[in-house]
Amino acid sequence: MKERMKRQQLEEKYNSIKELPDDFRPPGKSCFYDCIYEWFDWFTDVHPKKTPYFPQPGDEVVYFRSGHQHYIDKVRENKIYTISPTIKPFKQRASQRDEVFARIEDIKYDVKPPRLVTLKLVVLDIETFEPTNAHFMVRYHDVENVVDFIVLRQLYDLSVERNWQVGDEFRSIIDDNWWFGCITCLKESQPFTQFQCFDVLWANGDTESLSPWDLEPINHETVPDDRTQSALITDEEKRLFNFFNDEDWPECGQEVECQRILTGFLKIMESSHAEDFLVPVDLNQHPVQRLENNFYRRVDAIKHDTTFIESNAGQFNEPGSDIVKKAKLIAALIIRFIDARDCDDPMPIYLDLIANCDQFEEPVPSEHEDSAEEDDRTSGQEMRRSLRHKRRRLNSDESAASEEMSSRRHKRLKTSGADQSYRPRTWKQNCLELLNYILEREDSSPFRSPVDPIQYPDYSQVIDTPMDLTTVKEQLISDLYESPNE
Repeated sequence: MKERMKRQQLEEKYNSIKELPDDFRPPGKSCFYDCIYEWFDWFTDVHPKKTPYFPQPGDEVVYFRSGHQHYIDKVRENKIYTISPTIKPFKQRASQRDEVFARIEDIKYDVKPPRLVTLKLVVLDIETFEPTNAHFMVRYHDVENVVDFIVLRQLYDLSVERNWQVGDEFRSIIDDNWWFGCITCLKESQPFTQFQCFDVLWANGDTESLSPWDLEPINHETVPDDRTQSALITDEEKRLFNFFNDEDWPECGQEVECQRILTGFLKIMESSHAEDFLVPVDLNQHPVQRLENNFYRRVDAIKHDTTFIESNAGQFNEPGSDIVKKAKLIAALIIRFIDARDCDDPMPIYLDLIANCDQFEEPVPSEHEDSAEEDDRTSGQEMRRSLRHKRRRLNSDESAASEEMSSRRHKRLKTSGADQSYRPRTWKQNCLELLNYILEREDSSPFRSPVDPIQYPDYSQVIDTPMDLTTVKEQLISDLYESPNE
């Protein structure tokens, strides 16, 4: 009885959190974070929705170049944030197709306003849908009056199979309501694209361009007599938009597995180590409510949300602090429980982790690692001194400069030999210093800035992926590279 009462109090405390408290909102005028909070709504969804598309790891999607270009133009036009002139929609080599089939490999979030998501995608073969060697990245957020340019493949396939024709009546979702209209025209384009290929006439007389996945067959049992009025979407209809593949779940199915994990989550939340995480550490974290609503399309997406408990605690707290250690333990506990598919009680796993809690202590650097880090600092200091020297002697001998760079390269190789794993703060700092050094050299001038498309209109037809040193530097500062090889 005592356990049940404690769990009930815990659930009531968690469910009472309706919105982000003012203490956790960014400073500034209320209109500022009201605007920011609208952007956050996309990330805080806990119910499956047809639109806007919410990315999850492992999703197979269809990416539309024309839709991405519209997003880029809208961001620049409204000055929402700065997009480098070199950023263009991804184009497959030797292909004129507007759509690209891809799979989401990784998802990262940028917390500065507006809150952006960066997707790393691998291109799929159009015939076999097997992964290819081509990858690309897309950075974006949900913008008002800009339709999705990334569509879940299940939704794309279903909508194309319906074979919509001119004259067909349809209903479409706008702000959780059904609105009604009729297809008036199929637009011809070369090459043909399904993206906004239909001109439609709404029942109220307005016109618009829509894509096949924007359209749904009319349910004549719920359609209002006056089709200029909207109809509410029922809970049963909302569940139809929870697209998932059975093979992404255990044999018991999505609903049973989500219930098992949810029960385990509630037990984990009763532990003393979880007290600091009852309020989501990050606005993207709502695993309990998402489990209740069968929000996740695969188990890996639940694990992905869980990893933010540890990563955010490490990012916003002192290394080695109690909350960082607790976050590591809780994240490890949840993931181990999820993987133990025959386990209904996470407490034995919890006790095992507590008994071996040394693994969650911050590692103490060895003398060997300290020496390597000291080499890194020394290398960086020497490079900065050299840069100041170069600014005073712009006409210095090229051979001397080459010898100096060779010496620094030798030191970096020596440092990397001391520790074969990449330490982000080390390699990113070294890469940034190297980029700054190259940018200051006279012979880098042709490669510093993006090629002017007006001056060289055929450049994009010859070069599939334009790149310049300034763009590399911006992407490095924006943390878009995972290793120096990229």
